[in-house]
Amino acid sequence: MDYVRLCSGCHGLDGQGAPKAGVPELDCRFLNILRHKDGKRYVLNVAGVRNSHLSRTRVLDIYRYVTESFCKAGITATDIKFSVEDERLLDDPDIDIVGLRRNITQYLSEKGLESPSYPW
Repeated sequence: MDYVRLCSGCHGLDGQGAPKAGVPELDCRFLNILRHKDGKRYVLNVAGVRNSHLSRTRVLDIYRYVTESFCKAGITATDIKFSVEDERLLDDPDIDIVGLRRNITQYLSEKGLESPSYPW
């Protein structure tokens, strides 16, 4: 499975990440990112995804796995799904990933929703 092979080294088998090292948890807080209009664009362009060299279909399969596996409350995989249409969001050459993350976390904070822990 691609998640175990490519993602678990940083995010852990249980999706708990290493927040102090800048690796966010992949739990319901991560899924809250997807509530923002640019949430999918963000998660489909983070460094680990961009550098994975996986096909677009396999990247989307990993995110489907994450949404189904790591959130025990709140948003579920039935609320937010990654689809083949989301492929257009991958490899965005103009993205400011840090700026976008800051906008998303500010939005979530204003809505009273938690976001993953980031040290910066």
